[in-house]
Amino acid sequence: MKDLEYIEELKQLIEKEEIPAPAPIEQCWTASSRSPLSPASSPSEDDIFSWDRYSAYEHWAKIEVPKDKEELAALQARLRKRFPVDAYNKARKELDPNRIVSNNMLEKLFPQLDTI
Repeated sequence: MKDLEYIEELKQLIEKEEIPAPAPIEQCWTASSRSPLSPASSPSEDDIFSWDRYSAYEHWAKIEVPKDKEELAALQARLRKRFPVDAYNKARKELDPNRIVSNNMLEKLFPQLDTI
């Protein structure tokens, strides 16, 4: 019942803070994924993912990159905690050394360090 509790808490917060929010509120569910860059990444095939205030992560490919340097640094740190950024960047460097299939968003979210 955590999903319903979460939505109820979210609804109360929206009303209390008078946040203009779209309706209805979507509750999305997905099975686990073996992809390390998936927000639903898990080694267990039995895991189920949903919006949850305890471990919520948006899909990294849908993030709007902040212009503020401090916000960007905080976002990069949060992504680094959840996703294997070093392994991803190592693969990018080996498979796409000239960054042909890269873009500005990837460069901002997953900056490649010269040490990788």
